Parts: sequence; structure tokens; C-alpha cells
Amino acid sequence: MSNNASLVPVKDLKPSKTKWRSQVKVLHSWLQNTGFGGETLQMILTDEHGEKITA
Repeated sequence: MSNNASLVPVKDLKPSKTKWRSQVKVLHSWLQNTGFGGETLQMILTDEHGEKITA
């Protein structure tokens, strides 16, 4: 298993950083239609501290 000291909490994730490790749980997922005729997978994720993020 991974070392918890190297895990980044959801609240500290930044779009400018490209290499990070985070452990999350999927709370909800769904397919959403796009305006281009395709579908995307949307998810609500949470970490061990209860912080949530939509991806």
C-alpha cells in the first residue's frame, strides 16, 4: 500500500501541478451528454478528511 505521508488531500490539489497522489472514494458517478454528441463520466470524490471534489 502507499505511504499516507505522500498523499495529497483534496483541498490541496492544484491544476498547475501534474504529479500528485491522492486516495479518494467515489461518492457518486454518472454519464453526462456533451454538446458534441458524446458522453463524459462525471464523479463526486471525497478524501479521508471529508473534502469533496467534482471530476
